[in-house]
Amino acid sequence: MKPVRFHTDAEAEMNGAAAYYENEQPDLGKRFLTAVQEAVRKVQINPALYPVIELDVAGV
Repeated sequence: MKPVRFHTDAEAEMNGAAAYYENEQPDLGKRFLTAVQEAVRKVQINPALYPVIELDVAGV
């Protein structure tokens, strides 16, 4: 299974969203991060279910 790395900006946005959600409702930010982890795990387990549509869309 390949490790997952988030782009620095994506990770910052994800953490910012989690902080916002946590401020809106207790434990909502934690539930959001858990949902992200579960989605990443699904991709790791069976990446063929989630094909690449476009390569290099960010120009990185």
